[in-house]
Amino acid sequence: AAYRPLLLTLMRLAALGVASRTVMAHRSRHPDEHLFWTAAARRFRLRLLRGAPFVPLGSPAGTAALLPPGCGSGTAAAEHGRGAEVRLIELEAIPGAPPLGEELWGLTET
Repeated sequence: AAYRPLLLTLMRLAALGVASRTVMAHRSRHPDEHLFWTAAARRFRLRLLRGAPFVPLGSPAGTAALLPPGCGSGTAAAEHGRGAEVRLIELEAIPGAPPLGEELWGLTET
C-alpha cells in the first residue's frame, strides 16, 4: 500500500488539470514496485526520458520493459533487479482512465 498515496495524488492532480504530465525520478529499490507501475500504466502513458530500459522489481516473468523512445520492442535487453541508476520517467494522464479500484491491494479510492 506504500505507493497508493503517490498514485492517488498523481491522479487527482491530473483530474484537476493541475498536472496532466508529470516527470519523476525513479530508482529501482522496492521489491513490489511493479504494483505501482502496473496501476500507473492503466491511467498514464509512461515514457522513459532518461536511463536504461528496465523491468520493475517484482514483475511477473515476461513483463515488457519500459523503454526510451526509439529503443524498439519490449523484448530488448533490460535491467531487472535493483539498480543504482536514477531514471527520468514521464507520466501523461490518459483522458477517461478508470478510477483507482480494488486491483491495488484491495483498497478503493475515497
